[in-house]
Amino acid sequence: MTEKKLFMQENDKILDEWLKAFEQKGGVERNFSLDGIMFQGNIEREDNTSNSNWVRKESLNYDNENSSWSENPCRLLILAKDQNVDGGNSWDSRKTSFRKPNSEVGDYALAGDNFNKRLVFIIYGLAKVLKGEKVPFEFVDSHRSEILKFIDSYPFAFANCKKETGEAKCPVDSLQNAINNYSTFLDRQIKNIDADLFICCGSTQAGYSKDHANYSLDFLIKHGYDFKFAGSKYADIYYDETHNKIAIDVWHPSYTGVSDKEFYEEAVDTLYDFINDHKGFLNSHRS
Repeated sequence: MTEKKLFMQENDKILDEWLKAFEQKGGVERNFSLDGIMFQGNIEREDNTSNSNWVRKESLNYDNENSSWSENPCRLLILAKDQNVDGGNSWDSRKTSFRKPNSEVGDYALAGDNFNKRLVFIIYGLAKVLKGEKVPFEFVDSHRSEILKFIDSYPFAFANCKKETGEAKCPVDSLQNAINNYSTFLDRQIKNIDADLFICCGSTQAGYSKDHANYSLDFLIKHGYDFKFAGSKYADIYYDETHNKIAIDVWHPSYTGVSDKEFYEEAVDTLYDFINDHKGFLNSHRS
């Protein structure tokens, strides 16, 4: 019997080393955010008060997370810029439950902010596409409790390219400097997660070509992936035929210049069209 890889423990090791390097450069621990494969233990109140956030807990010894990731036939990783703390302290993104704080856990009340709401929308839509189903935006928007319940048990990963916290906007220079200064750690984290479908958040222009401006996608291309623009038929899809992996160049989830429907369809409908024409993408992944 092949021993399952300890993805979560290795991620913790990488983050510990990353934090030490961050502190050596003058960084403060409370400004360093944690992330990776999402926790899959119980969902509980953060501090046992009625209005505190609902958070995911890690399972015992990370058994649930490591098992589900090992068995996941097509792994989804969301790459974002940095964590918006609005002057507060960092938190562990792996705990995010996407729920409204003033609700009951069984209500499956989806948070209303663009960032969390849109991530849940596309995670659900993309997961269904990977099963051969295209779910229209109108269904997702009108069945929010149902999709949040699905997300509770669906294995996916989330990582910020810049671990130092920020605010509403992430300056390009700050993002580039962080990526350059800590590229070894970011590369190790991404390679450990070993995703097959990358959602690269933070597009800076529409109508992408070889001159796209998405720093997480650029990072992947410079660190071992052979992503090439799949063509205008597939809008924002980049395909690495060598490793049979897909990257989708999407807007930042908080971007107000597009509607929820546009954000959803540019990722989900586009992936469905691509996979429908490239069925080998699914057939050759883990089973």
